[in-house]
Formats: sequence, structure tokens, C-alpha cells
Amino acid sequence: MSNLNEAQFGPLVVRHEPDEQADHQRVSAWFANDDEDHGLAGYLSHKPAQDGSTEVRVLHVEDDRRRMGVGSALMDALAQKHPVIDHGGRTPEGQKWWSGYNAKRGRTSS
Repeated sequence: MSNLNEAQFGPLVVRHEPDEQADHQRVSAWFANDDEDHGLAGYLSHKPAQDGSTEVRVLHVEDDRRRMGVGSALMDALAQKHPVIDHGGRTPEGQKWWSGYNAKRGRTSS
């Protein structure tokens, strides 16, 4: 489902961790073989609610790591922990990604 180039970059590592803002959580991703010049491939910041749902605040993928499945891996990792997600607003580029993300999963985008 993804375009990850594990031969070149190694597996994508995803980790859940606290965010800089106390009431937010963060999902970070990086490629195992990336050197210090690249580091973080992307991150997703979200704000969990008491009912178990969460609201996506930011989904960011570094320019040189786009179209490699990083954003999809971040969203999939979030969905495993929080099945109910408020995805918030999207930029035009984000809306294109969202449409493709849902199409690959057999869903309509909204």
C-alpha cells in the first residue's frame, strides 16, 4: 500500500510520544538508515479527548520524504490507537493526499 523504499532508506520507524504542548501527543517517523542530515521524516501532532477520540492538529512530512508513504504510516499508527479521529482542516495539497489515502483503503474521502 505504501511507496516506502526500504532498500534505500531502511524500514520506517514510528513512535508515539508526548508533544511539546502538554495536552497534545505526537507520532514521529524516521527511516532507520537515514543519516544525521535527514533525521525525522515526518510527524503528526494530535490532541486526545477523554472519550478516546483524538483531533489531528498537524500532519507534516519533510519535503524530501514525501510520496514515500510516511504520512500514511503516521495516520495508520494513529488510527490503531484512536479509531475515532477528527481530521481537522486540510490544505489543497493535504486534500489530494487525503483522497488518495482513502482511495487506497476503499473509502470515500470527506
